[in-house]
Amino acid sequence: AFDDCSVPTTGLAPEAAAVIQARLHLVECALRQALHSARSRATLRPSLILCLHDADGHCGWGEAAPWPGFDDPPLTQI
Repeated sequence: AFDDCSVPTTGLAPEAAAVIQARLHLVECALRQALHSARSRATLRPSLILCLHDADGHCGWGEAAPWPGFDDPPLTQI
């Protein structure tokens, strides 16, 4: 499956690991200074943090952190 992939595959398992647990965390960090634009003013930096666990005890983390008013889709639609 990885033969025609341009990403290095050293150390990758040929089969996908079965996810046994997924946890989603909403995090809002206060900005030291407000971010002003022509369309909005932001005082918080919201993001979603995803943690996936497999049966072998491995954990993988991911983040989605679009800027309100700048990125599409907004965090509420992710």
